Amino acid sequence: MRGSKKMNWAMTLLLVSGSALFVSAQEGKKIYAQKLVDETLANHKEVVIMAMHVNKKGDHFEVELVLQDQSGKTIGAVGIVFMYEKGKEAEFQKKAEQVRDEMKQKTPTIAKLFEPAD
Repeated sequence: MRGSKKMNWAMTLLLVSGSALFVSAQEGKKIYAQKLVDETLANHKEVVIMAMHVNKKGDHFEVELVLQDQSGKTIGAVGIVFMYEKGKEAEFQKKAEQVRDEMKQKTPTIAKLFEPAD
């Protein structure tokens, strides 16, 4: 449970930092995407974190997957982004699952993710 709290704190910090940068980049003006996320979160209190990953060109393809430790315990989520190429969605999905599985093998526990790196 303690590791879960650390992860939630880290994710919240990341999102708050990202939001602060996002707002300052927009010179204090909210764009519609931010308004939509804010409204959706306000209407769905059961949702803890929401992120929208989009760009003006639509040239990225993201696969979001469940992240597990070596024992198969769910510890979070991982988003893997590729440069978009029409017709390669299934290939991207398969590659993202491969990357996620490689990470799983290197993650003995959630606590390991918060230890200093060697």
